[in-house]
Amino acid sequence: MRYVAKSLLMASIIVLLAGCGTNNTSVANEGNEEKTEKIEAYIAKTVSYEVGDYKLVNSQIILSGSGENIKVEARIIEDFFNEEGDHIKTRLLHSTTQNGDEEVFIDEPMTILLKNEPPENGVMSEELSTQEKAEIKNHILKVFEDKF
Repeated sequence: MRYVAKSLLMASIIVLLAGCGTNNTSVANEGNEEKTEKIEAYIAKTVSYEVGDYKLVNSQIILSGSGENIKVEARIIEDFFNEEGDHIKTRLLHSTTQNGDEEVFIDEPMTILLKNEPPENGVMSEELSTQEKAEIKNHILKVFEDKF
C-alpha cells in the first residue's frame, strides 16, 4: 500500500512539473544534464487521509534527467489546520526516486508567504515573483537542513 502511495506521489509530481511548465526554472548542472526546478506556495483542502481541513504548502521539486533516467527530488513543508484556523501539525517530506520518502513531524507552523485562511475552492495559488521563489527556496533548504 505504501508503495502505491509513493508511486502516486511521484507520478503526481512529474505530471505537476510537466503541466506547469511556465513557472519552472531550468538550469544545467555539472553533468550537462537538464534540470527543472519548481518552487510553489499554495493553500489546499486536505484529502481524506490527511488531518485537518486545509493545509499551507511550500515546496521545491527538482526534476533531472530524461527518459528512464528521470530523477525527482521533492522537499515539501505542509502546515495542517482545522476549520477554525488552529495549527494541528507540520509535516516535512523529503522524497527522492533514489531513496524514497523521509518525513518529520513538528508542532509549529513552518510555511512562509501564505495567509492562514481556508481555500474557497480546493486550491488557492498565486504567481510568485523571482524574489519570492528565492525566499521560499532558501527557507525550505534551511528548514530541511535544521530538521533532517
